[in-house]
Amino acid sequence: MARKTEYLHVRGITITDAAGKPRILIGAPNETTGRQRKDAPTASLVVLGPDGQDRVILGVAPDPVLQGKAYPRIAASYGLTMHDKTGQERSGMSFLDNGRGVIALDRQNQDAVEMIVNDKTGIAGLTMSYERPFGQYRGHPDRHQGYGRLVGLIRYT
Repeated sequence: MARKTEYLHVRGITITDAAGKPRILIGAPNETTGRQRKDAPTASLVVLGPDGQDRVILGVAPDPVLQGKAYPRIAASYGLTMHDKTGQERSGMSFLDNGRGVIALDRQNQDAVEMIVNDKTGIAGLTMSYERPFGQYRGHPDRHQGYGRLVGLIRYT
């Protein structure tokens, strides 16, 4: 008599569409066949667009891509990230290993609206950043320097 298998153990699963193109990658790390981005092997579920660009990632978030270049995160990030049709990160909800929780909506090349909770500083706030040329970041929302408009801030004491 065959034993009942309770669990399936695999390194990864690739789900293809009717044309045979990879569209959903599940893995630790993911397979890169059919995926445009090759530098981001993470333990996650990745939904690909029809051209192989990352559209949704659930799990470990790779470094964000802006204008074709990957930029390092300030800490490892776990959550949900969404990308535009070119593969650039445009929004997400995540918790970082440095104690920061973030829900964000981004413009094409910069932050736009963020809700942030920071366990280290005790700050919780909402920022809305003015649009500016790419690369002109002068501060960070926890420092309140030239970042945009700080809409609300709560500091726990």
